Amino acid sequence: MSLAVTDVPHRGPADPRPLPIVPWPVAVEPLDGPGPVLDAVRLDAPDPRLGALAAEQLAAAGVRVDDAAPVGVTLRLDAAAGPPGSRSDERYTLRVSADGVVAVAPERVGLLHAVRVLRQLVGTDGVAPAVVVHDAPRYRWRGLMVDVVRHFFGPADLRAVVDLAGALRLRVLAHEGTEVGISRLWFDNPATEPFLRDVIGDVARLTDGPYVHVGGDEVLTMDSDEYTRFVELACRVVREAGKTPVAWQEAAHARLEAGTLLQYWDPRVDAEPFVTAAAAGVRFVMSPGNRAYLDMKYTPEHPLGLQWAGFVELRDAYDWEPTEVVPELPADAVEGVSAAVWTETLATRDEVGLPPDAAGQLVVLALWA
Repeated sequence: MSLAVTDVPHRGPADPRPLPIVPWPVAVEPLDGPGPVLDAVRLDAPDPRLGALAAEQLAAAGVRVDDAAPVGVTLRLDAAAGPPGSRSDERYTLRVSADGVVAVAPERVGLLHAVRVLRQLVGTDGVAPAVVVHDAPRYRWRGLMVDVVRHFFGPADLRAVVDLAGALRLRVLAHEGTEVGISRLWFDNPATEPFLRDVIGDVARLTDGPYVHVGGDEVLTMDSDEYTRFVELACRVVREAGKTPVAWQEAAHARLEAGTLLQYWDPRVDAEPFVTAAAAGVRFVMSPGNRAYLDMKYTPEHPLGLQWAGFVELRDAYDWEPTEVVPELPADAVEGVSAAVWTETLATRDEVGLPPDAAGQLVVLALWA
């Protein structure tokens, strides 16, 4: 069982020294003149909680918050912020100039995104470039799934992943359970449904996020009728617990309610069940193994990773269109995109490649843009 606990790539600017912003924003406008020195700043935020989060981000860039500092960072709620035409609640505008820093957004999440971009802009000398950034994500679901089963990763590793996901402006973190799943299950056993209700009910109560991922991939020992009945029951129990069910793409063969999410991962199979499910109102999170699986090898000689989806080079991770992954799937059926990293061959945080993995950062560009 997976648990979701917590949305066409743009190229960088023409300047040969592009700004260090990942993922790249919708619009970046360089301003004339020097940028501010941000070794210390006054911070004005809409509420203390957001102020504390912003101060934490600034501190990570070496910027102190000091009420007596000559340069101010102002965070302000404004419904007019962001790129023209965007209706995302995560949109924002960030203006950095010699006069100070002003970030505006319709919601607090957009202000936090703006501060994270400011953190990336601050150089090692404490100077940020003079620039205006208008930005908004394409998809609300921008996820990262982390497998902690094949090789164990503890709380410190997962906290580092959470920090990375926040810095890259992801929105959904999926934790891949506590043990490898099973393919053998006796659905008609009288104990099966009560057990399922106990487990899903506990998971739903223990988490704040709106989703519960029930898995359902690579089930090799159940016949199709038993499998679909199990998936339908699991999704129904998730809804009764007040959450939205998510399942792997194999669940498209079941009768699913509109609004159910399916996570697409294997591009080698027939697309017809997905198109049929989309017509019934099912939505899709795109995680194609040949694009978004961070554990795929780059070349045959690469010592880590798998190759069932082929060799995924950097351009493969970056240059793809989520609405074209499944032929004939309507573009409006795509809820978002999620990267995934499986750890059959990855035993340490460095081997997983978070945070310095280049392919991972390029996938994030595709998730945002």
